Amino acid sequence: MAAAKIIIYKELKRIFTDKRLVFTAFIMPGMLIAIIYSLMGSTLNNMLHRTQQEIPYVYFINTPQSFENVLQTHKEEFDLQYGDIKPDNSEMNDRLLSENVKLYVIFDPQFDVSLNNYQLNGKLPTIELYYNPVNEVSSRALYTMQNILEEYKYTVIGQRLGNQEFVNVYDSQVFEIKNEQKEAGKGISMLLPFMISIFLFAGAMQTGIDSVAGEKERGTMSLLLLTPVNRSAIATGKIISLGIIALISAFSSFIGIIISLPNASYMYGGLVDLENLRYGAGDIFQLALLLIFLTGIYVSLICLLSVMAKNIKEASALVTPVYIIVMIAGMLTMFTGNGEPALYRYAIPVYGMIMAIKSLLIFELTSTAMLVACLSSLAIITVLVFVIGKCFTSERIMMNV
Repeated sequence: MAAAKIIIYKELKRIFTDKRLVFTAFIMPGMLIAIIYSLMGSTLNNMLHRTQQEIPYVYFINTPQSFENVLQTHKEEFDLQYGDIKPDNSEMNDRLLSENVKLYVIFDPQFDVSLNNYQLNGKLPTIELYYNPVNEVSSRALYTMQNILEEYKYTVIGQRLGNQEFVNVYDSQVFEIKNEQKEAGKGISMLLPFMISIFLFAGAMQTGIDSVAGEKERGTMSLLLLTPVNRSAIATGKIISLGIIALISAFSSFIGIIISLPNASYMYGGLVDLENLRYGAGDIFQLALLLIFLTGIYVSLICLLSVMAKNIKEASALVTPVYIIVMIAGMLTMFTGNGEPALYRYAIPVYGMIMAIKSLLIFELTSTAMLVACLSSLAIITVLVFVIGKCFTSERIMMNV
């Protein structure tokens, strides 16, 4: 036991006198958990709050007087608009898809007359509800309106029969007005940008750690630095080679995801209709550009941390929290609501690039958002490469002095 006590004392002293190890082993786990759950909870709450607080714009056609009385008790729930003429299909579809109108409710022109002349097993007056299932606010408006119509039905039954027995007094039909491409893209964009981001980082992480910290640990880095080669060229060569490896690894994983889509499409927010995922050459070019910039950020970060570390173990400890932050950024994009995100979000490192990939997959990425995301990433990569170059010229850092 005396010998064991000496070993215990030696190990504990080694751990608790190493400030980096104390931080990564004891402080960082709790701090990261607090940050992750706080950010995810805050993002979800904000998304739900925005959805619940938005008052749906509902357009009524041929609204019967008997139903207007019911609507008065729910007037705070909707932005009510009325009309007498049913719009043509193209106009109605455009307004629903542009998210201007959240719900169209079209009554039979002779609704009250048909209701007053109601006969059992006779023809029922119709109510048509048109909504956009891709939009959460539109779906919420439909659900609320269906509940109001149920309330209206029981009111009519009570007035006629004096009781609340179940009797159909009208025929209600629901029609989905949706953009097939956006719906298919929405399903795949729920998880795919997050997975691509993780694959990119994972593809660069292990190789990046070994490329610099591993060579420092094995002693080969000092030999490389003694050669008559400019150190900036060494740093640039390592960054570019790591980027190529990360892209190849991510491309392999991406191909695997595409192959699995027919059998695993329910993982991506529902059944993905591959026939409607018609990405053009411009979309593919933009995706490739976004992946190159995202890879540049990841590789530069990993290289910098690997340069700062003395060995592979220390580099792994430094890269792990960055990996977790990358995962958080990817998860946050999964919980974004409808509508175009604020432009400043595309300038946020990592998060903005993943957000741009998601917007691209659902055919909503604007040229301005693309430009902001790329320029922001280019600025970050430039700064990181400059710092890495400075580190390579430092004997204290590169020789572990």
